[in-house]
Amino acid sequence: MRRYELEERIILEKNVKSIFKIPIYLAFLYQKFCEKLFGNWYKPIFFLSTAYILPLSLYLWFKNKILKVLSFSLLIFYAILFFKGWWIFIPIFLILGIFLKFLAFLYKHFNIEEMETVKIEKETIGKIDIVSLGLILFIFISFVANWYKFVPNNVDTWYHLAVARKILEFGTIPVWDSWEFAPAGRPHLYPPLLHLLIAFCAGAKENIVDGGRVLQSLFYPAALFTNWLFVRYILDRKTAFLALIFLSMDMGFLMINAMILPSMLINIFLPLLLICFLKRKFILSVILMALCLYSHLSFPFIVLFCLFLFSRKYNYMDFYKKFVIFSLILYLPWFLRILGNFNALENTIQTFSSPIHIVFGFLSLQFFNPILISLGIIGYRKASEKYNIIKIFLLGSLPILVFYGGRYWFHTMPFWAIMIASLTKKYLKNKKRIALFLIIGLIPTFDIVLFENFGVIPSLTGEDAAILCGQKEG
Repeated sequence: MRRYELEERIILEKNVKSIFKIPIYLAFLYQKFCEKLFGNWYKPIFFLSTAYILPLSLYLWFKNKILKVLSFSLLIFYAILFFKGWWIFIPIFLILGIFLKFLAFLYKHFNIEEMETVKIEKETIGKIDIVSLGLILFIFISFVANWYKFVPNNVDTWYHLAVARKILEFGTIPVWDSWEFAPAGRPHLYPPLLHLLIAFCAGAKENIVDGGRVLQSLFYPAALFTNWLFVRYILDRKTAFLALIFLSMDMGFLMINAMILPSMLINIFLPLLLICFLKRKFILSVILMALCLYSHLSFPFIVLFCLFLFSRKYNYMDFYKKFVIFSLILYLPWFLRILGNFNALENTIQTFSSPIHIVFGFLSLQFFNPILISLGIIGYRKASEKYNIIKIFLLGSLPILVFYGGRYWFHTMPFWAIMIASLTKKYLKNKKRIALFLIIGLIPTFDIVLFENFGVIPSLTGEDAAILCGQKEG
């Protein structure tokens, strides 16, 4: 691979003989495409995506006329493999290459400096904090007062309601899922925290939908509050206020909280976990991490990975090691349950690791706000070193983008909101500007929807939702 170089060009002439050159010409064009896209790093992508057949064919083509016959035979052989399904390796390795190039770009241009300690300057409570808390309280009161207007709005929501109902019926967490995967059923392995919360709020199986509605009304304001608290703790009151405004402007974050998905519990717990971790509060950190582990099968391990990256950059590795060990000890009962029924996850693992799922998982962004994401990327590039922990979590969470598509934007939007706040903080100079940003928080932007009813839709803000909740029905 290292010595491979293609110094000659292939040109199609306007004659009958050129028909036989079409396969090698297409191989040549694909190599040039890889060179254009990946520069000096094109070889691994070009070689692996074509199982070394195309580079070998090109190499033999330019050796002599006898080897051209072998080259042509290899190309015909590859064409057969291509149409039998090997075509999938091209988009897989192209996406992987783009992903790695993106990571390299981030590390090069959004430099994360290594530091020994985290410096946090504490501020007293100010008037702008009261405005921030007032906004959260307004949304909270509106949502809670109108809790009965929320409805289960997603297939996943109905599934989690069904599990919670079974908890109330059996008086314990079900071992076997016989209601959704009937008649044979399968082991129930989904972490139980959300289901226990729904069951607690419902009180009785007849009220299970109401139990879900209660959490639908609580998740969003709770997520706004904990994320505001985190920014307020590690940065300053102005950044916290602006991050709150921009986070409330993202409809995706609002909608996914209203779906009461288990992964959104992590969005609520994570800011509190980060505060405790930064303060080296061992017991609280372990408890919060355990709550994350009992919320979702995969996302908590993204959190652990990000904290590992952070601990390597800063002087936290000793604390991190103890933190991980004790967190996983608390998770051990559920882990043993998963381990004992691991064969039940084989289909899920095969699906998530299949080339087609990786391709479509990366592409299925569902919907996202291009204005907020663009501002966030600009803010990322211009942010100072005090935002390093935010950058680390945005980078460390990128595997979500590959396997879950648009869920990456939903779950990292609190961090992108901080990046936007870092970009716009200089404009927050007086009370009039505070009022202006509150008004901006009322203005819907737009979301781009991909693959599902493709198009552009208005993006409802959290303030809008709170106002609409208070409107009389009918």
